Amino acid sequence: APPPPNGASVAPPRASEGPLGSGGRHALALRSTLKMDSLDDTSSTSKLISDGTGCGPGTLALLPRANADESINIGDLDPIHLDFVRKQQKIFDVVMRDYPVSVGKSVSKKDRDRLHLSKSTLVYGEISFVSFGVALMKIKYKYGLPNIGSSGPQGILQRAGGVFADIGAGTAKPVFAAAVLHPWDAAKGVELLEGLYQTSVSIREAFDTDGRPLLRFGTITDVQLACGDMLDPNVMDWTDADVAFANSTCFDDAIMRAIGRLAGRMKRGAFIISLTKPVPSPSFQVLEYEIFQMSWGGATVYIQQKTTEPEEVAVPAPEAGPEAAEEEEEEEEGE
Repeated sequence: APPPPNGASVAPPRASEGPLGSGGRHALALRSTLKMDSLDDTSSTSKLISDGTGCGPGTLALLPRANADESINIGDLDPIHLDFVRKQQKIFDVVMRDYPVSVGKSVSKKDRDRLHLSKSTLVYGEISFVSFGVALMKIKYKYGLPNIGSSGPQGILQRAGGVFADIGAGTAKPVFAAAVLHPWDAAKGVELLEGLYQTSVSIREAFDTDGRPLLRFGTITDVQLACGDMLDPNVMDWTDADVAFANSTCFDDAIMRAIGRLAGRMKRGAFIISLTKPVPSPSFQVLEYEIFQMSWGGATVYIQQKTTEPEEVAVPAPEAGPEAAEEEEEEEEGE
């Protein structure tokens, strides 16, 4: 695993259990030429071939798929919180019964084919509910406690409310997982590809019909979904989040830097959960990183916390869309 930034001292990543939400990517990510073999749901091992964009074996640990009953390493987290995650997974599974990983993969491929994105692959992958849930519980019951780290006297997620955001949401499964695990004021996600966004809207209908009635929370989470550039606050401003999530395995360095700059607008004490690579920002401290199983194999899950007050950050110019990224890539290859 890559060393944590900012001189943070953390234990080496460990392998744990390992699907949810995905891989919607900002237009810049379309320049990545990652190719994946054996990515079907039944494969025991994922194989990655990379051209050095940061999505390959150099940064993504390849592990056999975990069995459903494999124990997960929760460190010093009380086992009762893992029990809660597994209990809430039953509600999540009810909502997602018609939306397995194969649906997101198929929709993503259709979007890319429709946009003629043949030279670059927008890889779709989903994290496991339990892996995501454990990370959220660690924030709620360990790192977000009052006066711990930068969490402040009120702490983070110590009461109903708050905002969750999924940056590059795909079918937005982490948004709905978050809504099942905590009563937020709002849980929101932004996705570039239209087909994945429309699928997330359909899942929201299933969540409203089948998921909400099963929840015992006192606060009803407002699920907000948007289609467009995740780096354009006019599409959706995710910098007000208490907890932000990025399935960033295939985000290139330019995207990660852009996320890091925008994240400077987040409040002190806010958290970011990311995959494979941390968000590069001197304003964030890596609290831990550990390998968990995902739909494609093992990936390092980073938990970071903002240690500085909100900063005034210039908003990057929005991308014109995936078609523009493809055209720019063809121009670069023609030079």
